[in-house]
Parts: sequence; structure tokens; C-alpha cells
Amino acid sequence: GKIDDIPQIDELYHEKNVHVVNGDNKASRFHVDLYQLDKNEAGVRHSALLDGNHYFQFENLKTGEYELIVDSYDFILSNSRFRVQVDEEADIVQVFEDYLASRSFNRSSIFNVTESTPLVLSVKEPKQFYESASGSIMDMVYNSPLGFIFKNRLYTIIFFICLSIMAAPTILQYINPELA
Repeated sequence: GKIDDIPQIDELYHEKNVHVVNGDNKASRFHVDLYQLDKNEAGVRHSALLDGNHYFQFENLKTGEYELIVDSYDFILSNSRFRVQVDEEADIVQVFEDYLASRSFNRSSIFNVTESTPLVLSVKEPKQFYESASGSIMDMVYNSPLGFIFKNRLYTIIFFICLSIMAAPTILQYINPELA
């Protein structure tokens, strides 16, 4: 298989000029696991590493059915789960999409995998772990638990009227104690 369309992303450690071991090695941040689904050897895991061109390969697979799961720390893949059927005698490897919690398999997506035509997985977008440091006070207020009050003008007016009604007796004690 091959991971395709890997975008260049500006990492936080590049901006801060900090050295991170293996930081630019995107291939090391992918987990490619193949789980055997046959009754006799169910759950046996085979792992593969990506090479510099983002290719992965599993050697010496026996005839049977497998589940391919590809995971990345940095990227969201368009599909990361596949069902793999291997026929050793006919030298055929068929792969089709296998969505989590689906009751049936997407047999219309069958793809014959060979050395010359690998399974191509495309990257949808980079994962965002950090908020932008250029956020403003208003963004903080809008994203707070009371943010829905400040996003609506009517709720904001009602909020400040209620707040002033509750605070008026306390303020009035300092301004005019006789009236309070």
C-alpha cells in the first residue's frame, strides 16, 4: 500500500526553533497493522513500517481474511479500515473498505492489490492539537460555557439587566446607605 497526498504542515517546534527527534519523519508516525481474522489464529497482528516514499508491505501472508488498520498521529485519513482477503494459491490479494460498525461489507469497493498497483490511502487533512496562540479575548468569551449568551444580542442585554438588578442593592449600600 501507499499513503498519498501528505501535506507539508508547519509544526509548532519549527516556529519555536526547538529540535525534536524524528520530528520531520512523517513515515515514523504512521501505524499500519494487519489483524488476522481466521478462527484458528484470530487476533494475530502483523505490523509494517512505511519507507521514505510512504509505501508499506506485508510479507508471507497465509490464505485467509485480515483487517487492515492504518492510523496516524498527524493526519486524518479518508478511510483507515480495510478488509483484506488473501488467496495464496491464486496469488490474489483483494482489499475492500470496511467501515467501523457496518453490518455488511462494501463489496463494490473491491480492489485487487499487486506490486504494481498498491492500495492508495489518501490523507484528508492534518490533525489539529493546538489552539492558535493569536486568539483574542472575545474568542475566549465566545468559547466559554456562557458563550451562547454573548453570541446573541438579546441574551446579552437580558444578562446585563439581570446582573445589574442583582448587584444594585450591594452598590446602593455604598453610594446611599439611607436609601438602601
